[in-house]
Amino acid sequence: LYLFRGVSRPLAEPHESVRLSREGLVFDEETFAVRRAYAAYGFRAPNFNREPDDHIGLEIAFLTNLASLYAEQSEAGEAERIRESMTEFLDEHLGAYYRAVVDDVRKHAKTALYKAVAEFTLGFVRSVEDFVSAPASK
Repeated sequence: LYLFRGVSRPLAEPHESVRLSREGLVFDEETFAVRRAYAAYGFRAPNFNREPDDHIGLEIAFLTNLASLYAEQSEAGEAERIRESMTEFLDEHLGAYYRAVVDDVRKHAKTALYKAVAEFTLGFVRSVEDFVSAPASK
């Protein structure tokens, strides 16, 4: 937790709003834009209104849920809509800041576990980017 929390700015700030908003605050417009994207698929942050929805881990969980929904779809039109939502979410949210989080974790991690989390995050997001940019298979 030493990487992601602290009295001052965390060593590896995990919130989109803090990284991308003009004021650098949580619960800024980015948080609510992420919340709207989640709501379109019935996803809700577990600590709704107590912790920001735009934590990198929650954004990864949301993309994981979309990937599961995509895999379950038998209708090509619905699957394509989900794939487009994944692309849009990456373009507008996670893709805009995940590399900076990974770089900060790599720079400040003291344990093999946190170093592995950085590499897992990088690999996961890159695999989603590859998936959404590949020709549709359904």
